[in-house]
Amino acid sequence: GFETPLHRHTRYSEHVYQIEGETTVWLEGRAVVLGAGESLLIPPGTTHAVGATGPGPARALVVASPSGFAHLIGEVGIPDTDGTPPPAGAFDMDLFGRVTAELGDELLGPPGTRP
Repeated sequence: GFETPLHRHTRYSEHVYQIEGETTVWLEGRAVVLGAGESLLIPPGTTHAVGATGPGPARALVVASPSGFAHLIGEVGIPDTDGTPPPAGAFDMDLFGRVTAELGDELLGPPGTRP
């Protein structure tokens, strides 16, 4: 059920490859639902939000090029230690905002905001 805030990456592309479950990517007037084995390339500068929208856990491989995204995940990610979602309120949005700004990312709205 997690969803990213509405944002865009100014310095790198983001390629989402869905491994398990379902993820929806909302970008510039459309919604793309990814199931296992499907992928989507999000070019730099594209306003988007990403959410786990299926009935169960969603797992995806995200490749950012050139990388900077790995720094973001290392700083703000919550490790999956037992296969259950993190508790409500576990995600630090202030830290997320600071790290994304360092990377040249732009936060454009809270989770639930669509392009």
